Amino acid sequence: RALKVGELGRVTLLARDPRGAPIPDVAATWISSDPAVATCSGGTVMGISPGSATIRVICGEKSAEVSVIVF
Repeated sequence: RALKVGELGRVTLLARDPRGAPIPDVAATWISSDPAVATCSGGTVMGISPGSATIRVICGEKSAEVSVIVF
């Protein structure tokens, strides 16, 4: 995912139960590896300054990551 400085992007979380059914309104924690480059709140990512960062979402014992490049 690439963003310009000041641009907003969206990262979508789709949690599933052990049978594969979607879990609506699941609680998740969003973390940026470098908040000086990109921040994330509730899946909305904002480009802050040029560089790269990893956005990580944690949901219970599971997690996922996406790389973000800001230019």
